[in-house]
Amino acid sequence: DGLHARFVGVEQLARLFALGEVDVLVTPFGSAFPKQAWSEIEHYLAHGGNWVNLGGAPLALPARREGDRWHAEVRQTAYHKRLGITQSFSIIKEPSSQLFDAAPDLQGLAGGLSVSRAFALYVRLTTGKDFPKEDGSTGPRDALMRSLVYEMREGWPVCAPVVSIDRLRGRYAGGRWVFAAFQGSMSPAAIRTLVSFAAERAYEFTVRTSYARYRPGESISCSAIVTRPKSVGQSSIRGECRITVTDESGKPVGFTTFDVRERDGAFVGRGPLSVKSAGKEGASFYRLTARCRMRGGFPETEKTLTAESGFWIASDDAVRGGDRITNDGRYLRRADAPYPVTGTTYMASDVHRKFLLEPNPLAWENDFEEMEEVGVNLVRTGIWTGWSLHTNRTGKPHEAVLRAFDAYMLSATRRRIPVIFTFFAFLPETWGGENPYLDPRSVAAQKEFVGAFAKRFGAVDDIIWDLINEPSFCSPKHLWHCRPNYDRYEQEAWRSWLRLRYPVANDKERRKRLQEMWLGAADEPESLPALRDFDDTNIFYNRRPNKSLDYRLFAQEMFTGWVREMTSAIRANGNPQQIITVGQDEGGTADRPAPLFHAGAVGMTSIHTWWANDDLLWDGVVTGSPATPNLIEETGVMFYEKLGGSAWRTEEEAARLLERKLVLAFASGGAGYVQWIWNTNPYMDSENEAAIGLRRADGSVKPEFFSFVSISRWFGNIAKFMTDPEPDPVVLVVPQSSLLSVRNQAIAATRAAVRALAYRCGIGIQAVGEYQLSDWKGSAKLMILPSPLVISRKAWDLLLRHVEEGSTLVVTGAFDGDEHWLPTGRMEKLGLSSETEPVAQEEMVEIDGVTCRVSFRGEKMQKVLKTGGGGDATGIKTLTWGRGRIIWSPVPIELSDETDPLVRFYSMALRESGVEPTFRLAGDDPSPLLVRSLVFEGAVLYLLVNESGADCAARFKHRETGLEVMARVPGGRVSMVLVSRTDQSEIARWPA
Repeated sequence: DGLHARFVGVEQLARLFALGEVDVLVTPFGSAFPKQAWSEIEHYLAHGGNWVNLGGAPLALPARREGDRWHAEVRQTAYHKRLGITQSFSIIKEPSSQLFDAAPDLQGLAGGLSVSRAFALYVRLTTGKDFPKEDGSTGPRDALMRSLVYEMREGWPVCAPVVSIDRLRGRYAGGRWVFAAFQGSMSPAAIRTLVSFAAERAYEFTVRTSYARYRPGESISCSAIVTRPKSVGQSSIRGECRITVTDESGKPVGFTTFDVRERDGAFVGRGPLSVKSAGKEGASFYRLTARCRMRGGFPETEKTLTAESGFWIASDDAVRGGDRITNDGRYLRRADAPYPVTGTTYMASDVHRKFLLEPNPLAWENDFEEMEEVGVNLVRTGIWTGWSLHTNRTGKPHEAVLRAFDAYMLSATRRRIPVIFTFFAFLPETWGGENPYLDPRSVAAQKEFVGAFAKRFGAVDDIIWDLINEPSFCSPKHLWHCRPNYDRYEQEAWRSWLRLRYPVANDKERRKRLQEMWLGAADEPESLPALRDFDDTNIFYNRRPNKSLDYRLFAQEMFTGWVREMTSAIRANGNPQQIITVGQDEGGTADRPAPLFHAGAVGMTSIHTWWANDDLLWDGVVTGSPATPNLIEETGVMFYEKLGGSAWRTEEEAARLLERKLVLAFASGGAGYVQWIWNTNPYMDSENEAAIGLRRADGSVKPEFFSFVSISRWFGNIAKFMTDPEPDPVVLVVPQSSLLSVRNQAIAATRAAVRALAYRCGIGIQAVGEYQLSDWKGSAKLMILPSPLVISRKAWDLLLRHVEEGSTLVVTGAFDGDEHWLPTGRMEKLGLSSETEPVAQEEMVEIDGVTCRVSFRGEKMQKVLKTGGGGDATGIKTLTWGRGRIIWSPVPIELSDETDPLVRFYSMALRESGVEPTFRLAGDDPSPLLVRSLVFEGAVLYLLVNESGADCAARFKHRETGLEVMARVPGGRVSMVLVSRTDQSEIARWPA
């Protein structure tokens, strides 16, 4: 075919490259590169060299020579990561799989391949940030990945055995790399095709209209951009672009032609676009098909490039309606029907987080169509970075940005997929202000920003506004923590907050009271706490740790006040019935802006379950308010590596973990899940981001995809049975004074409580925060306050009132101190000793007539306190108070190492309070499964989660009807059974 090939040994590469005559380097030995040879190859690639790598995963490993063969070392190196290839996963071809051509201009390539094992590649195609100070910033798109061949299974591409990477910017700019990442065979014709393809060099061709959505009758402008790094500077290169417009039926309705010339490092052209039906009312989608013929250069070449995009023509009121989303206190409802959320996060499959800046409505049309097909019933999106590009200096969004979101919403609403739109990430944009939450200049700009979107989509009933993604408060220097910013606005807000929280006659009395609470000196100012005040040390010296508690309470109130400010801007400009939320991550279980604190200011809370994979149930429980739905968002599998650099989990193991996360979202009492993310994003300087997603960067789907689709479709089928949910019978009181102190034991205590109650006692739990008890209007037979040590006076009085009215309160350990650790005398009033002492490594506690050993090993003997003393076993005490009772253990059992004593203790409390699970397990041995029941009006949903590595069988009886249920759950997997409450029948089961 006119190709000239030279065959050389690896020792001759340096000499060959020195001659500068290599158009394409072909390496037929996969990953076994000698070190010196790899050094020469990388030098060649750094000068824009083209590369075809055959025969395996393209991970550049050092090799050793034995005779005439090279063998890869077992140990990985960082070579492949310097190319942007972060991992590869082996995929065995199944008999039902078939190969298909993925590239329109390489038809017939798949027919020349025989694949026995393919390698799925994870890639990171950027090496920096567009905005270094923004944690969610994307980077420059240094490369473009294309799939050339797909392996299809069950109608979906499960891997791409042959891919190309066009290096557009950065160190390797200009080169085209082709990886035949599989084991098998390839015909000579297929090899020639790949070499010829690589010789064409890297390029990117994009076409788009100036707006993604036009009004009927508006003039339409279209632009084309060709990025060809190796062609820049060659003035003789020219191009002609012809664009055809077709309507939704495929009928041509317009065209334009214009020249393309070099400008600012790329080849750019622009021209007007005439569309015959531009005056049509309503909303219509149009497809752009562009063909650009590029000619010139030295030696002169000619190449026709193709690209597609789209745009909408729609009136301003075209984005409207939708099925109204409301809530019943626990779940969302849509069109007044149960609406268990099975959603995903999605911006765009091409430019990802830059989707409103570089919109491609055709990609949205295709992707939303696929999501509708597989059971996605909600999409979360928004702006995570680059607010300065989206708005002017006062926070007003650019018209092109709003038009882009118009188009995005048109694609979503035509498929009845509601959208959560997120305005900010991590900290609100300040627009030149000093404080992201408290500076009036910043807040005014933020209101203009959110108000513009709210006004634009005020007629949409099924859009949800997410004010901020994973917020911190409030110093940008200490992201992911709750630390002061020390600006003038925060200092003034702090002083005002102290005056309101601690009202006294005069400033002198206030200083005296603060001195007592903070253990300070008489002459200390009311200033913000120093950073050292947030440290937990053995000796506090001149630190004021109690001051940090007040700051964290201040931060929660200031954040909630900011939420109300943004809500007022949305309500004033838009639809007062649209739901507003805040998308917090696991930091919301600790001191960062917490769902329990701001639940009363939003229509739905959210929690992102990322890292704490052993406490997924706890994540949802302790962030869910009884009167507000709690949506589990951004649930996905964070990436871990072994020390050798290989992946911690296989893709199949990651799929099993995601499966558990999706089901545990409902098991924790959540309103559903929003998985992170539909498309893997390779354009962030993060190898973690480059690994997360249902679809790889090459467009193929991971095993996680099939788990997500199957579970999502199942919940869609049973949604009609999820009516009138019953509240869980046990209330866990989250001891927030302990949680927000520098010696936080509340996380460990509540985790132990949730695991013992849910996993071992089979009881559902709802949480109420210590500082939200006054807003809680419910009641419970059993309330549990686990190892609080300190609790505010107001909260304790409210708990006693519930006990007086008939509730049973379980409390362990000391609880005499108020939020500032000052004695209250409450334990003496109950006839209990308030004297504390450190726990011994081994304590003996008599529980329900049985003496149990309770261990506190490691550092716990220096961190955990008990009450009482003596050498005999400590007994549990039951006190009558009004119509209820208090069950108390002098030893904080939740903080011990063992689970069995805590299970015995809680089982006794459940029995004495009259609380029973909805089922009874067969046999005496504790099951390794979590069996969680969700009770609805006419049905009970049983969720079975196997966190062990072995297959398990469960047999239990549904108490209400006597139905016996049997299920076998493979290791690391889940099962779900929906049973009737009116007869002995199963309604549905997953897997079937």
